[in-house]
Order: sequence, then structure tokens, then C-alpha cells
Amino acid sequence: MKKNNRFDLDSYDLKILRILQFDSDTTLQVIGEMVGLSPSACSRRIGALRASGAIRKNIAIIDRELTNGNVIAFVLIRAATHTTIDIEKFRKSLNGITEIAESHRLTGNYDFMLKINVSSVDHYDQIYKTIINRVDLDRVSSYFSAEIISDQTKIL
Repeated sequence: MKKNNRFDLDSYDLKILRILQFDSDTTLQVIGEMVGLSPSACSRRIGALRASGAIRKNIAIIDRELTNGNVIAFVLIRAATHTTIDIEKFRKSLNGITEIAESHRLTGNYDFMLKINVSSVDHYDQIYKTIINRVDLDRVSSYFSAEIISDQTKIL
């Protein structure tokens, strides 16, 4: 199923993935009816998709308002220096900061972007201070989400 860091997916695999990324609790019976395969064939394909790494894990998406992570900060970071050692040091500096939901290395004017879920601006400030004390940075720009317009996990 995986060739040269690429997944060799057929039309059935893609249909199954689209269904599962919307609702991973969909029964094999329903998936089979939707894609035109038997439940056992769907089960085999889903097993192969998991084994190949095409399906990394199943998660529960929790209502943000029920938790203390209702403030979202997007943080753009420019590193002070730009070596592969610096990139790895930055990656390691994020270890243990559970409030970081996503981290990306970027092209352009900034080197990294973080999505951080916190309970308050004060909570964000604690995270900010933790990061700047671990690595040498040139610039940090923080933006707080005023409204979630779209919140989807789909890839396909």
C-alpha cells in the first residue's frame, strides 16, 4: 500500500478514508453500503490502511467550550539563527508544552507557526515565556482568534 513514502490508494480506499475522516465510528455495514463493498472487505481495507500508516489514529473531537482551551493563539516565530541544529533545538524546546495543538515550519518571513490552546491570555503568557527562555528567537508575533469560522479535520 505504501510506495516510496507515498500511499498507493485506489478509489475504494479513498472513499473509505473520506467516510472515516468525517466519522470514524461509522459501522462497517454502513461503509460497505456507501462504497459498494462487503463489510468484511471494508474491514480488510481499513486494517491495511492502518497497517500502512494511511490511518494514523482515531481521535475524539471535544467541544472547546467544555474545556479550558477556549482561547486560541496563533504564534509566528522567526529564529535568531538558521541551522539544522537550531531547527532541531526549536523542535525539542516545544516538548512537554501540551497546550501546543499544532506546530509548523514555514517558508517566508517567519520560520515557525504554532497553534496554542489556552484558558486565558495570562495562560498564553506563561507558555510564551517558557518558549522564549528555551531558545534564542529574533521575533515572535502572536494573534488571538476572535472567531472560529471553519474547524475541520478533513484532508481528502
